[in-house]
Amino acid sequence: MSSNTRIGSRAPSTSVEFIGPAEARILLDKAAPNRNISDMLVMKYAVAMLDDDWHNIGDPIRLDERGRLSDGQHRLSAIVESETVQEFTVIDGVPFEHTIMAVDMGRKRSIVDVLTIISDDPDNPRQIHHVKNLPAIARRVLAFDKVQDTNVNTEYVKSLSNKRLVDYILSNQNTLEAGARSAHRVRSYAPMSAAGIGAAHVICANWGGWNQADEFLSEICEPSQTEGNPAWMLRNQAMKDTAKRTFSWTKDARLTAAMYIKAFNHYVAGTCPRILAFKAHGPKIEPFPTVEEPF
Repeated sequence: MSSNTRIGSRAPSTSVEFIGPAEARILLDKAAPNRNISDMLVMKYAVAMLDDDWHNIGDPIRLDERGRLSDGQHRLSAIVESETVQEFTVIDGVPFEHTIMAVDMGRKRSIVDVLTIISDDPDNPRQIHHVKNLPAIARRVLAFDKVQDTNVNTEYVKSLSNKRLVDYILSNQNTLEAGARSAHRVRSYAPMSAAGIGAAHVICANWGGWNQADEFLSEICEPSQTEGNPAWMLRNQAMKDTAKRTFSWTKDARLTAAMYIKAFNHYVAGTCPRILAFKAHGPKIEPFPTVEEPF
């Protein structure tokens, strides 16, 4: 296989080829951005190749429209590791944006994998920050938009495909990254669930306005006063609950979001309760708070 045959854009074409260590190295050197290599998976494949237990079952090596390897890095790395020659189906010219959502042999690409690949692509100007936190925040915001609750253990959230989530994150990147930044900032003062804080901040901003949401955030971190300040009360209760040996709401994303939204509602209304509480269980269970919740 010559590297010169893999240059330029073309309609996808399929071939069956024998690939050895030299050809595998050429393709790996020209790889598009991808997830990190799993040494364990490479070794698993290499052992199968050495035991003559590796067969071409049609799962292809994919090259994008510019001839870059976009799917198959673990299999090709196993060829290099095992120093064997293997037969593969090769599809050349598959658009890169289609491939990054594909399923690899043996291991799915997670949403974090896909976002990292997009951000690391030198030909894509988009930079994505807080990649690890964005999927969890996005799921909870989508859940709230659909059923006014950040509970991710619902059929709606479970039915969300990776593509749907990635598309949503890319379409709302600035908003979700603002939520992730807010979580990072708040956790320096009150160690609540990052996903809960991030989702709640986005919900408060979307439904109550960004100015008020950012002002409330600042009051948590650098309060103008402590007396009668629900932002300070949220921070103070979080610190106390975190220190408890029993279950704390601060470790639960849904409960954190509920407490955050409740405190925000009081802040906007200019009220401050004696204590913040959200009854998520028991005979007096409460509905999840919304930003418009009346007092």
